[in-house]
Amino acid sequence: MKKRLSCIILTLVMIISLVPFAAAASDEATEAAEALYELGLFKGTGTNPDGTPIFDLDKTPTRNQAIIMLVRLLGKEEEAKAGTWKIPFTDVSDSMKPYIGYAYTNGLTNGTSATTYSGGNPIRANQYITFVLRSLGYTSGKDFAVSTAWEFSDKIGLTDERYNQSTNEFLRGDIALISYRALSINLKGTAVSLQQKLEKEKQGDYWAWYEVDDLGRLRMKTNLTVSNPKRYWVLVELHFANGSKSYDSQGTASSLVQYDFNSLLSYWNKGTVINSVDFYVYEDASTHTAFWAQWDESRGLEKSFAAVADNLIAQFTLDNSIFIQTTSSQFELTSLSINRNEEAKNETYTAYISPEILDEGEYGLVYERGSGRQNQNLTYMRRADGYLTFTREIDHFAPPGANGTFYISHNYFALSETDDIVCSVTRSTGYKYQF
Repeated sequence: MKKRLSCIILTLVMIISLVPFAAAASDEATEAAEALYELGLFKGTGTNPDGTPIFDLDKTPTRNQAIIMLVRLLGKEEEAKAGTWKIPFTDVSDSMKPYIGYAYTNGLTNGTSATTYSGGNPIRANQYITFVLRSLGYTSGKDFAVSTAWEFSDKIGLTDERYNQSTNEFLRGDIALISYRALSINLKGTAVSLQQKLEKEKQGDYWAWYEVDDLGRLRMKTNLTVSNPKRYWVLVELHFANGSKSYDSQGTASSLVQYDFNSLLSYWNKGTVINSVDFYVYEDASTHTAFWAQWDESRGLEKSFAAVADNLIAQFTLDNSIFIQTTSSQFELTSLSINRNEEAKNETYTAYISPEILDEGEYGLVYERGSGRQNQNLTYMRRADGYLTFTREIDHFAPPGANGTFYISHNYFALSETDDIVCSVTRSTGYKYQF
């Protein structure tokens, strides 16, 4: 009898001990849903008699419902409804096409097969976490595995170790929790949170941020879009930690105005810290010519910027410290050739290296002659068909008959360590090169 009574008491204690945790989880989900509702990012399934929303947080959401919530979380519902989207799925209703079309086009979701989306199926924890991670800029199959997406989301603070392979129940309350936490998570490689991004977009302001990818490449990105990108040009002023400044210009190559730090990172020092960046966008592509003409003539910034002031359409300043990341690796070079094209008036430099390390880091080309290495000629070599290639106008590096050495380096913006040098070639008279 005593043994049975003890078992009953133990059972009651276990049940009672579970109640506060269940209630807390429900309260937490409700608070998240209410916060998202106030921000206009989460809607209920209806309203109570007093006008308050019904969230139905204990209901199991479908893939359709989850994608609607995701699009709303990103503040893109109006854009989704206004767009015309092409999708390969044959089982999507007209009412769902804007949401699934937007998410699919922007790489946030895939189907369950090449032609089906299965929107009526319940959404699983790893699937919705995957949606959100993608919206933060992470890539499935690279940054994380879809089947265990919670492992990566736990690491970045999006989730709190409550999801795993044993998770069978995933509710609307879970979506509210994950969505709310996503607002405080920085976009991949940036110092900008999802909420900051949404606030900026809502204000309608021009704004900019920086991203650093896995290879350490730095890019300035903006929310400024243009209808005719060929008419736009970017000028950049960098302020380094040591007090020095540097300038560069770059034409836009897409409707999203951004700047890739390919040529600007032509410096010897590794691990450069940029304290701030002034980022100017001009409407006329000829502005860079006018800017540099004044720069060459007067060496004065005031005159240089004054020469292009009338065409300025946007100006950004980033004051977050940006650390330029680097990578290192061992190389196996099989050959390097330099081919001169008299008709096209250019020279193409081609380096063949081990395929297995071709995707690691970036590569620079430096020319050295009697006066020393010419760091202004340190240039990014692009990958193409398994090799590195770079084409420049004839005699860019040296006049006819000049002698010197070309260096191919790992870390295209630095050549300060011997280990970075992959190979070198000597240039002799008559435009013949020997490896």
